[in-house]
Amino acid sequence: MPKFTLNTSVLALLLTIFVDALGWGLIFPSLTPLLIGNSSGIFASSVSISSRNLQFEWVVALYSLFMLIGAPMLSGLSDQLGRKPILRLCLIGSTLSYGIAALGVYGNSLSLIILSRIIGGLTAGSMPIAQSALLDSSLYTNQKAKRLSWVSLASNLGFACGPVLGAIILGNRTSLFAYSLPFWSGAILAIAGLALISYGFQETLTLNTQRQSLKWRTYVNLNDFAAIIQDRKNRGFWLMLLFSLIAYSGFMAMLPIYFNHHHYSATLLGYSMTWFALCNGLSLLLLLPRCLTVLSLKQLSYIGLSGALVGNLLFVLGSNFSYLMIIISLIAIASPFSYIGLVTHIANHSHSQQQGKVMGLAGALMALSWIIAPLLAGLSTNYSYQLIYEIQASLLALCLGYLYLYRTPNQA
Repeated sequence: MPKFTLNTSVLALLLTIFVDALGWGLIFPSLTPLLIGNSSGIFASSVSISSRNLQFEWVVALYSLFMLIGAPMLSGLSDQLGRKPILRLCLIGSTLSYGIAALGVYGNSLSLIILSRIIGGLTAGSMPIAQSALLDSSLYTNQKAKRLSWVSLASNLGFACGPVLGAIILGNRTSLFAYSLPFWSGAILAIAGLALISYGFQETLTLNTQRQSLKWRTYVNLNDFAAIIQDRKNRGFWLMLLFSLIAYSGFMAMLPIYFNHHHYSATLLGYSMTWFALCNGLSLLLLLPRCLTVLSLKQLSYIGLSGALVGNLLFVLGSNFSYLMIIISLIAIASPFSYIGLVTHIANHSHSQQQGKVMGLAGALMALSWIIAPLLAGLSTNYSYQLIYEIQASLLALCLGYLYLYRTPNQA
């Protein structure tokens, strides 16, 4: 087993995650005015705001739909071929995705934008593979939790810089070329990540699988995926993770629609998303490491789920920007506690050689949540702009109820 320390290899891995998340976050200031605001005329003038809301959320969800297909298979392949070649493949896919999206925006073509989301989703496996790389030599609970925190921190810091950078790049310009600039920037950042992995990252996995078994194992990864879900030890925690991720994804997916509904600009949207990610990152960096030393994983999950539940209930009670930012801060700080607590519990109750599959499944559940939640958000606006928050609060309440009733084998 290779020893995993904060060396050049680890820094290259974390910087790649940062760059990947940076590219993802910077496109939101462009997508919001393009699709919801219809500022480029990509939709006919007769298309209603409700239809544009749903189309926006569909474009967001489409990426995740194909990530759901690609993430478990890419993670399974990384267990056979190694982390490095599959990370390279992911970054090449990201480069193509951003480039096609930029051409689609410049050509005012929704079809090319959709194609870019499909390609980007199929190759969006860097996060779970990076988690697997960090867990390759982790034997203890605190090691696993801390290394998951590193990946989440790098991702959130990247996402924190992305929306503001996208808003700065876009500025007040409304030409099609201006709207394409954040996507070209994403392509450049993906190329930078590819260089980091190629020249700064050393393989962390000891390979034992023979090349001739590759094709067969690629097929049975779907069976492995189903077998992990059916594991009685983890089934309830997988479901809690899915519900909490739907609440998290729904909150983020609804922000552009909610801000547009209250006539806040795309620039303020970018700032709010950046603030969310900064609070999320500070929670991972400062609060979570201290809490890991004094709290159990169950207690961490309680804190995260309760904070998100209260935040969703309070968010719809006001529309003042300062008030919204306070509630955004609460949800951002609480979210890492439940994610780290639940995922680490699952990892601790899985075989050491299944860590890649477990992290792939966690990534797939994140993708599934980004399919369900945006579509729920888009559809709910036909009835009420508050309905999605009530649904999310109900899911979080169910998680808290299950967690309260859960007993470890020693307690049963």
